Amino acid sequence: MKFSLLSVTCLLNNSVKVFKIVNSYPYTTDLYPFAIDAVYLSPPWGGPSYAKSGKEEFDLQKDIILDGVKIFNYAKKISQNVVYFLPKNTSVDQIIALAASDGEVELEQSFLGERVKALHAYYGKLVAHD
Repeated sequence: MKFSLLSVTCLLNNSVKVFKIVNSYPYTTDLYPFAIDAVYLSPPWGGPSYAKSGKEEFDLQKDIILDGVKIFNYAKKISQNVVYFLPKNTSVDQIIALAASDGEVELEQSFLGERVKALHAYYGKLVAHD
């Protein structure tokens, strides 16, 4: 099984919470000796089953196993260019707030047939300038 630095960091963060050893472990995002062009985030938000909750809006911080804002911030330490795969009803305000440091985000709806199934949010140099 192949793990990325971000997935390892997220797994590590979850483990330290489970074992109640928060703030007692060292980790770094400086493990790669080369630049990373972009990071693609697809955290476990439940796929199609999340819709059964009946919530009108998906909250990046509360409705995900790991804090979605923290995941994004970890990714930004690796590369300024981030793609975030999210549920179709994710809070647009939260998606925009993630772009606060750069000021730009491009939001794309992913369709299956005529129905929106998910969102892709693009940050950094991945924002298209037509």
